[in-house]
Amino acid sequence: MEKLIIKIDEKEFVIKQSFRALMLFEDMTSKTVNQMSESVADVLKLFYCILKGNNMNTFNYDFESFLDTIDEHPEYFQVFTEYLTEQAKGIPVTEQKKRNNKK
Repeated sequence: MEKLIIKIDEKEFVIKQSFRALMLFEDMTSKTVNQMSESVADVLKLFYCILKGNNMNTFNYDFESFLDTIDEHPEYFQVFTEYLTEQAKGIPVTEQKKRNNKK
């Protein structure tokens, strides 16, 4: 599975699909990923669960403080939505980075 590293508040975190993240999302929302809507709320919850699930020892945000951070730095959300878009297209993140660098 493709992964991406994002820097939040000077710490690096892994973004990647994982079963742990999916389980956290189901616990948090009582929905499967297939049932999630494209609402900002669901996408933010998925983002949070992916960060929490892949960085259990280093991602120390509760959901409210995570939202505060995203409000202060909306570019983090943009990075995540671009990751989701590329995952949906089936284009590896590394290939997408190469394409973006050519622009």
